[in-house]
Amino acid sequence: MEAIFRAAVIERTLYIKQSNTVRGASETRLALCGSLLRSMIELGREQFKGKTVLAVYQHIIHTQPTNEALCEPISIDYAKSLRMMLQYAPHTEHLKADAWEVLAQYCCIHVNLQLGIEEEADPQAEQDKVGELEVRGLRRGSLSPAPRASPSGGNPPTPAHSFESSARLRVAHSARLTHVSEELLTCLRCLLSTPNAPILEHAQMISTTLLGFLKSQQTPTRAHQNVFSSLNYLLNVVTANDLGMTTNICSDIVPNIGRLWETKSPGLREEMIITFMHCQPHIGVGIRVSPNDSQLKVAVENLYETLCAEYIARSEREILQLDHVTFPSPSSSSRNNNPLCLRAMALINFDRDPRLEQTWMVLALIATMVDMLDISGATNKPQSDKTPKRQRIYDLSADMMRYVRSANTPRKFLALQVIPFLADIKGIDEVEFPSIIQDLSGACSDDNPNIIAWALIAIGR
Repeated sequence: MEAIFRAAVIERTLYIKQSNTVRGASETRLALCGSLLRSMIELGREQFKGKTVLAVYQHIIHTQPTNEALCEPISIDYAKSLRMMLQYAPHTEHLKADAWEVLAQYCCIHVNLQLGIEEEADPQAEQDKVGELEVRGLRRGSLSPAPRASPSGGNPPTPAHSFESSARLRVAHSARLTHVSEELLTCLRCLLSTPNAPILEHAQMISTTLLGFLKSQQTPTRAHQNVFSSLNYLLNVVTANDLGMTTNICSDIVPNIGRLWETKSPGLREEMIITFMHCQPHIGVGIRVSPNDSQLKVAVENLYETLCAEYIARSEREILQLDHVTFPSPSSSSRNNNPLCLRAMALINFDRDPRLEQTWMVLALIATMVDMLDISGATNKPQSDKTPKRQRIYDLSADMMRYVRSANTPRKFLALQVIPFLADIKGIDEVEFPSIIQDLSGACSDDNPNIIAWALIAIGR
């Protein structure tokens, strides 16, 4: 291992000093060093001792410092090597807080530089942050250079940005994601997934990178699932500890979920559903207290319409079927053991087919957004002539009942399946109860037996 480190440092020095026309030989040898390091880590990472693990981290950080451009011949192999090390949970869980910070900041800064993500920050705060990281993270931290592990003698990586401000985020929309950044985003997810990760102390830094990525990459990529998974680890911590940051993340994340929902990746959809569930209480509060024309409310409305349109466009076998649900007795103990359970029905066998859980959760999210937008319409009705003319008073529950009366079969299916969820969330108004029962009874005369069955389920609820 030490021989590879030493050879890589020597060849990198030659490669940097040489002109482009004579780099061929050193580039080949440097690429071979990167390939050897990756192969050695792939085959032996489970046998590495603690000192070897830290030596590998130290070598990668010093050979690819954040204050210099990536050395192309070894950049992808070194990024993959770091990812393979961090994917082995015991190595990641044994990281000390200072080492975790250095590695997380290393990943964030390289991704930010590649995608052009930056925040305007106070120069003095930035300088203080740089000095603090140098002292705590590298000079006396657990990633400090070992005498023989990293003979490069290179400068420690210094952050290019200060992440502690709440300044406006700027990104380069034309930046194309590289394989190196994909690997580093996977590394960041591995760091965030550890139970002892000091996420809260570095939440602003991490959210800057993750939200900047989503803002710069408008179409789904292989890295989006890792980014949303990282956001879920982040939200799991900050939702109960930093309401201001949570509100900012929610405002940015809802439009991204709506834009990316058409993805064919079930894993990405699952992570986006989890993200919305983390944000749900904060989104509900946000659209109740904000003006009717707020961006968050518009984003929720657009996401609602996107989910409805996507569900309506599904084939019959892709929507929730009667075979997928059971009707437990109110006194049954199975109700308490099933997290996907309503008063009228419960999902069964979802552990065997994850797609069933996603289908159930899509209906639950639609019902949740109906409730959110209806409440926001009730609390923000026009009070005077000065109210903006483009206000919209939401009554999406009434829209669902219109779908029940519709001749469009997919729309009718959607409404009948959402009603039990909606009834569990907000109940049924006594004044509207007779007309609701009348509409559902009318659906029971449909020629489609499945529609009749779902209408009876809604009536039973």
